[in-house]
Amino acid sequence: MLSAARTVRQRIFVTTSVKVPAFSGDGWELVDVSGWNGHSSSEALRRLAGLISSSRSTLSRGTPAMPLMDALLGRVDELALTARTKTLLRRENMIHVGDLVSRTEAEMLRLPDFGRRSLNDVKERLGEIGLRLGMDLPEWPPEDFDAAAFQMTNARRVAKLSQVPGGAVFEPVEDRFVMRTTGDEDDDAAARRPMTQQLQSAALDKARTFAGLAARLDNQPGWTGIARSASSIVALLDRPPLEIPTVLGLIYPASLEMASFLELDERLASGAESFAVPLEPEMRRPLGDLIRTLAPWLRAFPSIRQADDDASRFLLEVSELQPTSDVVRSAHEFALLTNGDLEVFRQLRDAAERGAFQGGKAAERAKRSALNLVIGVAVFASGAMMDAVVSDYATTSPLAHKAGQFLTRTEVAIESLVADMPFDLRHAIVDFARAAGDPPVLPTSPAEPIEPHSRSSSNRRSSDEEH
Repeated sequence: MLSAARTVRQRIFVTTSVKVPAFSGDGWELVDVSGWNGHSSSEALRRLAGLISSSRSTLSRGTPAMPLMDALLGRVDELALTARTKTLLRRENMIHVGDLVSRTEAEMLRLPDFGRRSLNDVKERLGEIGLRLGMDLPEWPPEDFDAAAFQMTNARRVAKLSQVPGGAVFEPVEDRFVMRTTGDEDDDAAARRPMTQQLQSAALDKARTFAGLAARLDNQPGWTGIARSASSIVALLDRPPLEIPTVLGLIYPASLEMASFLELDERLASGAESFAVPLEPEMRRPLGDLIRTLAPWLRAFPSIRQADDDASRFLLEVSELQPTSDVVRSAHEFALLTNGDLEVFRQLRDAAERGAFQGGKAAERAKRSALNLVIGVAVFASGAMMDAVVSDYATTSPLAHKAGQFLTRTEVAIESLVADMPFDLRHAIVDFARAAGDPPVLPTSPAEPIEPHSRSSSNRRSSDEEH
């Protein structure tokens, strides 16, 4: 396992490798966490944490662990123990598995008539579900077994949720939830096509042209932010074609924001009442050229085409975005989002307030992205509650604590945001969010095995050892 770390010039170096269960199959994978082999130690440790979390297995050659609280709340009678061992445990009022694993080996061996054979029986059966004797459960038993079981039922249902299509996908990275900006393999193939690359080059030229003009508009009523939006698109497009799939999740909201400015101009030109004035022809023409080139180029990428189609089918009014705004604001207050991802939500919100059709798409994208943020946080928090493998990490991780507090404090907005989900999933999320700030007790590190007392203290167990 991890050896002691040593500090050198205020940097931490882990001096060994760690063997963890492979994500699939029964194999093991050796992960170098020393900082060598071309990777920083922090990158290696993040990869290690991801492998442990995704494998959901014990750090031993055994059967993968079942969810921890499920195991603790299980009944001792349901373990495949011998009848004699069950009788001895029942006599000591050990009803739940949590009652059993909180005892040390020495404590078990001091029980009347309980000997080595029964001890080995218990240890073997606990090992099959990823537990062992001597686990540190300072608050066991829970005050309300029914409430704990209900919470675990919700946690199991939440843990199986998938993020919805049409919104940005969020993943836990270090101490925040980060928007996934990369496309899929089909997007990589699209980026290699000559036609797509030619459209990218044309879109970049038109974006540069308009960005040079947009600075004159930025201080005019109604057009604030247009220069920033144009510059953002230039920066995102100005890269090798094969790198475009890595930023598709950023280009799409930026393009919606830019398209919303064109829609605003069209409404103003048709006589809509506003404090803003329509664009002059020398500004309207390059903006239209940019959007007409950008749109077909973006839709050449399958993931963006799907996201755009999903957003187009469910146009949302900006007045319906309040729960989305409340969720994003709360996530910001709990430091769950990066500044870059907050900027994406700002782009979508501004586009929703400015545009009509494009604005409706931007609003729907923002809502689905916020919903995915909630689902991502809830799935992570449920995993922290349930997973025996990462119990140490879960109880000490700042992200686990922030996730639980965010869900609890944002319950009202979350309930409004998930209102369109199926009834059972909606209530599972809301009930889980309501209690997420005060999860069931999770164990700290299992206690070190304690050697049994001297032979003289075990005379009363002779019958058990010999049976």
